[in-house]
Amino acid sequence: MSTTKAPETVLAEVERLSELERTNQEEYLDLLYGDQIHTGYLCVDKPWHKYFTREQMRLELPKMTVLEYIKSHPDWTNGRTAIDYYGHTISYEKMFEHIDSAIKVLYDMGVRKGDRILAMVPNVPEAIYLFYAAAELGAVMDYVDPRPDSPDLLVAARKMLSLYRDEKCKFVVSMDQCYLAMISPNEQEWKEAGLEGVLLFTAADSMTLKSKLNYAKLDKELHGKEAFDAKMEQNKKLSKAFEDRKKTSILDLRMFWDEVKRCKKVQPELPGYEPDTMVAMTHTSGTTGRPKPLPFTHDNLNAYAAEGLKAELPIHPGSRFMHAMPFFAIYGLANVLHAGFTAGVVMVEVPELTPQDFGKLVYLHKVAFSCGIPAWATGMAEDPYLQDKDLSFVDWLSVGGTGMSESEENRVNNFLADHGSKAKIVKGYGLSETCGCAGQAYADYNRVCSVGVPLLYSTFALVDPETKEMLRFEEGDEELYGELIISTPCNSSGVVDDNAYITFGTYFGKTYLMTGDVAYIDRDGMMHFEARNDRGFARFDGFNVRPGKLEEVIESIPNVKTCVITPFYDEEKAGKMVKANLVLDPGVELSTEERVELVRTIVNRGFIQNEDLSARQIPAKFKFWDALPMTAAGKINYQVLNETPITGEEVTVVVDETNVSLGNITVLAPEKA
Repeated sequence: MSTTKAPETVLAEVERLSELERTNQEEYLDLLYGDQIHTGYLCVDKPWHKYFTREQMRLELPKMTVLEYIKSHPDWTNGRTAIDYYGHTISYEKMFEHIDSAIKVLYDMGVRKGDRILAMVPNVPEAIYLFYAAAELGAVMDYVDPRPDSPDLLVAARKMLSLYRDEKCKFVVSMDQCYLAMISPNEQEWKEAGLEGVLLFTAADSMTLKSKLNYAKLDKELHGKEAFDAKMEQNKKLSKAFEDRKKTSILDLRMFWDEVKRCKKVQPELPGYEPDTMVAMTHTSGTTGRPKPLPFTHDNLNAYAAEGLKAELPIHPGSRFMHAMPFFAIYGLANVLHAGFTAGVVMVEVPELTPQDFGKLVYLHKVAFSCGIPAWATGMAEDPYLQDKDLSFVDWLSVGGTGMSESEENRVNNFLADHGSKAKIVKGYGLSETCGCAGQAYADYNRVCSVGVPLLYSTFALVDPETKEMLRFEEGDEELYGELIISTPCNSSGVVDDNAYITFGTYFGKTYLMTGDVAYIDRDGMMHFEARNDRGFARFDGFNVRPGKLEEVIESIPNVKTCVITPFYDEEKAGKMVKANLVLDPGVELSTEERVELVRTIVNRGFIQNEDLSARQIPAKFKFWDALPMTAAGKINYQVLNETPITGEEVTVVVDETNVSLGNITVLAPEKA
């Protein structure tokens, strides 16, 4: 890591070039592509420019609403399919009609510019129509994880109500089952909170007879007839419970498609495009444990889509995209859904996903584009179901969220090649704060174990993790090492109701997101992700875990002196899960049964009943130590804790969960005494 302060002449040149980039982009590009910029600073030298043309590097941002941007590419959308929902295809023209209908429905409910709508939605066509409709009205879809956060539905409902209040929502859009779990248990409290209207739909609303048969066939293929029959029986019970609840509800419940018929003559007033208008909020795990809201604008989402279009990726009108990443993850909303629609693709809606099914879904839906986390891709390469299948239709498989080893990367690439695909796995880097992906490794900039270079409109730089001084290459340096910072028009402002949830820094007149991630960047501008400063990591399903709050909560439970959260590799899930390393208070000795009971207390008080923590953060393993391993300097040796294998002596917590539901939580005694 270079820490020598740059000479004043170099700093002055960086200031001049930074100003030139802002005020005279063409002259700056003349110098960049004329090989005349050599300051050592990544922010102006942009060594990754060698992988792109001058035209691609030219910043050109669309100034229109997200729906207008899709419609601005009629040659790509006219006459094409926009949505494929289990074989029921919906054209772009029909999708635009449904969006217009949704605008009328929301307007009739009272939705106006600036209003916030709590959205508990899976990946179904209605969620698409309502997102673009709300955006046209100048309203904000506030996307939350629609899965119950606790097996105690009253606790889960109160957690959701707390978010609704804190984020000043006025309406709710929800699937019927999400309403049953998250609102129905405490309707009176929601009414007292001022909930003005609930717009509901079911997962089957956009299914034809053909698509229902296709869904049944696919689910049986994935999980077997017995599991499918059990699911259908459960769905019948839930549907009846929903119909019964509708009759007695004290809230203003409206069914979307009934409202479409009723509101045909409604004449909404649309505000039109205005810069910096928020259209969506998603959430990211915060250091406090409670999800922190992140706002996104028309401009954020359109900027991401625009740079994707200019990058000449193997994405073409008519390509089949698998939309499995949920709306409440900004990657699913911006990087897949909106960027895909602006490119004229077919959006294959997948409302239900378990990581073990990822590869099967790619094959069964015949999707050219899919994305996930490394464990999903490696699981795909090891899935016996796929060993004799032709995957020549796969053009793009991208992963992010966690690192990928060289052997894993090679295994997936060999698997793709052996099954007829010309694609190589694309590794990406990004955060919720950057609107999802901010950099990727593709084509000539796809080195093994690298996450590549910034996207076209992004600038990467590194700072000293302690002093925050920007680093530069000096003679003899082959790479820089430091905290990654990112400047991009896709960055969320991080400000909601005058509360700032993101840390930014200003360098040479440009604003950068301070990521807290440690990385290497070499002379070619290629990045290798190293670690998070806060010891954070992603679970097998991409859920980000922040150890600090979990440790604090567990240490508040009687008899626990110290807790350190680390990841461990779960063979069954083919990815990381959470492990709690515990040391008891001095003098406290617990039998095996008492340790199990202590873990039950931690799970119940620390997570199930805690509004600030999700049940998905519950450690799967609790290991009891007499004393934690220490370094020679007297600090906790996290490396030893990370490398300590699972021995069977741990107390295990099993959480029955999918991407749309949360079931039983069971605490199991150690396999070994």
